[in-house]
Amino acid sequence: MTALVVVTAGCGPEGVEVTGPTTTVTTVVDAPVQGGTGDAGDQQPPQEEQPPAEARPDAGREAFDRIVASLPAGTGVAVAPVGSAQEPLVGGDLTSDVAWSTIKVPLALATLRASPDLGPAADRALTVSDNDAAETLWAALGGGAGAAAAVGAVLAEAGDPGTVVPSERLRPGYSIFGQTVWPLTGQARFGAGLACLADGPLVLGPMTRIDPSQRWGLGGIPGAAFKGGWGPTADGSGYLVRQFGLLPTPNGRVAVAVAAYGGDFGGGTALLSQIADTVAAELGELPAGEC
Repeated sequence: MTALVVVTAGCGPEGVEVTGPTTTVTTVVDAPVQGGTGDAGDQQPPQEEQPPAEARPDAGREAFDRIVASLPAGTGVAVAPVGSAQEPLVGGDLTSDVAWSTIKVPLALATLRASPDLGPAADRALTVSDNDAAETLWAALGGGAGAAAAVGAVLAEAGDPGTVVPSERLRPGYSIFGQTVWPLTGQARFGAGLACLADGPLVLGPMTRIDPSQRWGLGGIPGAAFKGGWGPTADGSGYLVRQFGLLPTPNGRVAVAVAAYGGDFGGGTALLSQIADTVAAELGELPAGEC
């Protein structure tokens, strides 16, 4: 007597077929495995085993390409899975510009490491994007080169060693740190790495409590931990609006960075909300993981 176990791709109960010289007995059990029952004529040759999606270099590429195909002009997006060395996926015609208030995340973490008593100021800088509170954090790090180095060290520790935080004012009327040029790929890397820092929750907690008035874009996705930033373009022709954050998926978390040029602030936030809706529809297919 020969026992034959057939397992095919798909979701369903396991089918076990036992064949003898003249009779066939099929026993169905309820074990939750990949497989199903079927006649002997339905049997398929064994398929080559595929690695988990998060382990493949092309994980999530098709889903990401669908997001990019829907991007309006003057926008961009990058994604990076948590807990993976996979390079971020990036697309769109806007892939780098100044950070504005998104830089307050590594600024807050650098300050809390040195001055835990500044938790209330860090909370205001993140949850309501309070600029005075952020300046307090910068000053607590010593300002200038010392503060820039401290924030840069946090960026590097979380996986983004290439982004350089300025130490001098580059644009009159605006903060030194807010004019950091932060590519979307670097921001996505940082977000993915931040999830795995032991003290990451110091800033990720407030990033889940963003003020309702700033919950556009990624803020409309349930479970998002995110921070936005915005400001007028250098030539005064419009507004740059951007966000980055961590989003929950069925396969773990994914870091997402988005940016848009709008004619004004409202136009920019509307574009980010449009992109976020597309991202949300693809969350189950994007590369994701855990630490």
